[in-house]
Amino acid sequence: LFVKSHMDSKKKKILIAGHTGFVGKHLSAQLDSKGFLNIIPISRSNGYDLSCASNSYDIDCNIVINLSGLVGIDFSWKEPEKFYKENYLTTLNLLEIARKNNAAFIQISSYIYGEPEYQPIDERHNVRGYNPYSSSKILSEKLCIDYSNYYHFPVTIIRPFNLYGINQSNHFLISQLIEAAISKSNIEVYDFDAKRDYLWVGDLVNGILKVIETQKESLNIYNIGSGKSYSARELVNIFSAHISSFRDYVTNNGQKILIQDCICDNSLFSKDFSWQPQTSMEDGIAKIIKHAKLD
Repeated sequence: LFVKSHMDSKKKKILIAGHTGFVGKHLSAQLDSKGFLNIIPISRSNGYDLSCASNSYDIDCNIVINLSGLVGIDFSWKEPEKFYKENYLTTLNLLEIARKNNAAFIQISSYIYGEPEYQPIDERHNVRGYNPYSSSKILSEKLCIDYSNYYHFPVTIIRPFNLYGINQSNHFLISQLIEAAISKSNIEVYDFDAKRDYLWVGDLVNGILKVIETQKESLNIYNIGSGKSYSARELVNIFSAHISSFRDYVTNNGQKILIQDCICDNSLFSKDFSWQPQTSMEDGIAKIIKHAKLD
């Protein structure tokens, strides 16, 4: 069953935590372009530190979207305590806002499956905290599940696979590749053969919009990805098709990454929300290159 509401989705008050982040900026822009007028952006940039457990924000809203918290596997090994505290407490405080408003809740949660036991990965696959970042997201998911069960408001957990898009930080492979192309500097790729399921950020945003418009009742968990994986070698080939000199900047040090392949089974989300990814890997990279004015 889906949530029934007499209120038009464009009139709902939508709280976006982490509106200045990669996904937050894209989501906010898309909501604005579609005429959603009641957007409540909160982050440290406008005075909200949601990692402080003592904070209690009196915010009137109908939907809470959690895009906040710390991101990055490598960084989480360096500051594990910070990752656990911030991601857990941020989720807890946002769930409290949702509970007090009886608001629907949307949690974005990634990198929680570890080394795949089978492919493609569906929502029944075991979750495994293989670094402090992923463990903090698993703990945050447990909070969401408990709050939905205890307090009976709709919670949707969306598990996106590897995101990419315009203006992503250079802590991610595709962003590092475009940075190398812009600066004409060398980049060392650790494993040319390791493959990942990459999802264009706009396709994730379109999925979030569908949940905003028609969120299912109670608790639901969804994977969202392209359903196809690409190796670093294939990404370099796509870049090279647009930038003839690109291969001159890329070297391979021959190391092997633990997880060699990762493919998303997005069939459940596709069925429930009539969603399909619209941007191919080739088209996505072309958009990034065009935005960087390298074509």
